[in-house]
Amino acid sequence: MSQRHAYLGDLEEVQHPQLSLFAEGTVMALPILFLRDVVIFPGEEVPLRMLSDSSLESIREQLATEGALLGIVSPGQVCESFA
Repeated sequence: MSQRHAYLGDLEEVQHPQLSLFAEGTVMALPILFLRDVVIFPGEEVPLRMLSDSSLESIREQLATEGALLGIVSPGQVCESFA
């Protein structure tokens, strides 16, 4: 089902994105990166401001494999789904 975003003016219809990349019930272990004061939008590049070289190297190792995933959270941010 497509959706119209009339409040943005004349735009083409958009399709709802796939909600999950994994089958229902799949358990994943994801490395989590905490970034303060960063707003994340889908499809955008995220500035990785690391405090140490070891943190940067750890992230590089995690993302070195094809299909690698990384979770990013902003400390203090509340999501109603998890609150």
